Amino acid sequence: MKTPRILLFAVLCCPLLLVAACAPAKYVPGANEELYGTWINQGLLIEKITVDAASLKEFNIPSNPEPNQQFALQIDRKWTDPQGNIWYQTEETVTGAYLKGSKHQMLHKLSKDGTVWESMGTWVDRFDAREFPAKIDPKQVSADPSWNPSSGYRIYYRAEK
Repeated sequence: MKTPRILLFAVLCCPLLLVAACAPAKYVPGANEELYGTWINQGLLIEKITVDAASLKEFNIPSNPEPNQQFALQIDRKWTDPQGNIWYQTEETVTGAYLKGSKHQMLHKLSKDGTVWESMGTWVDRFDAREFPAKIDPKQVSADPSWNPSSGYRIYYRAEK
């Protein structure tokens, strides 16, 4: 009687274990990710962004001591393309008072020399791997950058690592 139960259990559970073993592992960021540092573009509404292991902070004016918005940052994926550019997919949750709890999914591209950062983002109700932007398109800008500057194309330049 025990043998049929064990066999049934094995037949039902083995496919689940196989699927779990084949699923891509969650990326574990290193202490010195290329994305980390201070980034500037004084031609944008958000002129400065700082990124570290725990957060992404946006500043309207680079000299402001306090960010106007802050996000909890999670790097989901990282890869390098054949040209040597570094790509990231990130999930970000607003931790500041403005839009607190809102979720944002981003696709980032860093030039192979690490000095230029391009990104595209989208606001989501819940994190879903299918919701990441598929590409970075410099022609796709936010319809209303004063309200939602993170939803379209942005480019920044490294100020410091």
